[in-house]
Amino acid sequence: MKTFNTLQITLLCETDLSQLNSYPLMLVPGGIKIGTPYPDLGAMLAASTLVTPNRYLVSIDEEHLRVCLLRGEFLEEWVLFALISDSDGKRYGLMKMEHVTRYRLKSASR
Repeated sequence: MKTFNTLQITLLCETDLSQLNSYPLMLVPGGIKIGTPYPDLGAMLAASTLVTPNRYLVSIDEEHLRVCLLRGEFLEEWVLFALISDSDGKRYGLMKMEHVTRYRLKSASR
């Protein structure tokens, strides 16, 4: 008997799916079962630092579903644009990188 894995994708913001191949993507485990009426999206955003080694959380904007991560001397802005539910009832967040800027720490003046 064949088993099929199905995914349900829920878009959280307006996204042109045809353009996704030009963005770096990150799949973030949500640990939230289907049936939870409102997933804790802030926790899912914060979890993005757990799946990305050498990246450090700078800020979270829950209202706009954005997170800024520092990786070396680069500041990366990621947006959570979709929730993915698998056939086992687990949820994941799908994030795309929107901006990267060079970040320099200001040296202390003497």
